[in-house]
Formats: sequence, C-alpha cells, structure tokens
Amino acid sequence: MRQAIAPEAAELVARYPAITSCRVTLEALDGSSWNARVDVLLPQHQLIVNASGETEAAARSQALAAAEKQMRALITRHPELGRNANC
Repeated sequence: MRQAIAPEAAELVARYPAITSCRVTLEALDGSSWNARVDVLLPQHQLIVNASGETEAAARSQALAAAEKQMRALITRHPELGRNANC
C-alpha cells in the first residue's frame, strides 16, 4: 500500500516546500468503503484531512485534494509558507 500512496503525497510535498511531513493512512470502514487521513506538518501549523470513498484510491484522492485546498488557504493567510513553491 505504501507504494500507491507515496507518489501522491510526494507531489503535494513537491508543490509546497514548507511541508516538513506528510502522512497518508487508509482504513477500511465497513468492507465497502474506505477512509483516508492526510496529516501535513509545516512550521507552526498542522493540517488534518479525512475523506471517505468507495475505493482506496477514491478516498486517498479526495483526501489529498482536500489537503491541497487547505494548503492554498493556509498560504493565503501565511504567505511565508508559500515562498519558492511551485503552485
């Protein structure tokens, strides 16, 4: 499972150099749906995003998209986090 997650999380980290850690975890909920959790650490900030989907890929994709949306909002409030970012 780590192999499927790492490239997507790596894309997020590559776009936002201020990220110091990004962890994606998946959990089967009831046999027919999945929950994905994305924990992003930045200097003096932490983002935690949860999303669910019918497949592992759908849950992971939705969680990472939500994390990116929150990153953009955070950078709007704290532009120093977006310096030298390729966003």
